[in-house]
Amino acid sequence: MQMICTCNNNTFRSKMQYMQRKSINREKIIDLFNKEHLLSAHACHKKLKDMDLATIYRNIKQLLKANVIKEVHINNSEQFYELNINSHQHLVCNNCGKIESIEIPETLIPNMLKSSTFKIENVQLNIIGKCKDCK
Repeated sequence: MQMICTCNNNTFRSKMQYMQRKSINREKIIDLFNKEHLLSAHACHKKLKDMDLATIYRNIKQLLKANVIKEVHINNSEQFYELNINSHQHLVCNNCGKIESIEIPETLIPNMLKSSTFKIENVQLNIIGKCKDCK
C-alpha cells in the first residue's frame, strides 16, 4: 500500500496510530481511493464486491476519524469521500456529473474574508457548470 500524506504533526501522529492497527479491508479501501478520486460508499461497494456495505461504512468511519480520508460535499443526494492528502476544490458538471479537481491557492479565500469576523474552519468550494463535453 502506497500512501502519500501531507499533514501537520498531530494529524500525522493520529494517522500513524491508525496505521498500526491494519486491516485487510481498510487497506483495500485505501488502495481504491489511491486509484480513484471521489467515491461514495456505494461506489466503493460496487468496486469491492467481496466486501459488504456495512463493512465499507464502518471502515470509512474509522478512516474519517483517523483523518486519512475526508468528506466532500458535492450535491445533496450522496456523500463522497477522498484521500486527505492536499487542499483542492472541484469543478462539477451539472449535466453529466463529471468532477474535476482544481487547485486554488489556500490564501485566496481567507484574504477575501479579511474584513469579516467569520472564523474559517474548512473550505469546500464547488464550481458548478458544464464540462467541455456537455457545452
